[in-house]
Amino acid sequence: MPHTMLFSCLMLAATAVAGHETGTASVVGVVFSGEDAVTLPSVTVCAEGSEKCVVSDGTGNFEIAAVPREGRVILTAEFSGFGSAEFSVLVSQGKTCEVVLVLNNISTIIDCLWTGHGLTDTTYGVLGNVVDSARHPVGHAAVQVRARDGKVVWRGHTDRKGRSRVSGFPFGINVLEVNKRPYAAQTTTFSAHYCDPQAELTIPLAKACD
Repeated sequence: MPHTMLFSCLMLAATAVAGHETGTASVVGVVFSGEDAVTLPSVTVCAEGSEKCVVSDGTGNFEIAAVPREGRVILTAEFSGFGSAEFSVLVSQGKTCEVVLVLNNISTIIDCLWTGHGLTDTTYGVLGNVVDSARHPVGHAAVQVRARDGKVVWRGHTDRKGRSRVSGFPFGINVLEVNKRPYAAQTTTFSAHYCDPQAELTIPLAKACD
């Protein structure tokens, strides 16, 4: 009888552990600077719905061991001098997702000293470089820009090299949205202003976990 009870307890424990392993996903990745493509250490990365945050190591790599949900998850990355950014990833139970996070060091209006020249004649734009988790270009992705009020001010697609040159949108805060199946949709907020009228952004896309 005692042996039977012990065996039953061990089986229940094993079942609970197996359920925990298959009921969560892991996210591993690396953080790069969008300006010069160098890896960034000491970046704080958190997963939505998880109480645990991690810090990228000396080579920019990080791992979040247990993401307690399936489907679209938001990762936030924060680094001194770069501010914070959000990234969408698609996770599956029991799978490990490999992602690339890119922080774009874009100056803000607050940091910018206006000299009072050329503001009314400036055409604001942005060059978007869309890449996958291996940093390969993603061509023919749908790109659009929304102004602060949510109005779409530009629509287009990346070329075969993953580039999209957007122009003609208003001064101030704008949102760049990128969509391409089977990747998770991605959004990037940036400032269009006189100190950086033609900003350059790198936007990483992530597929569902294999």
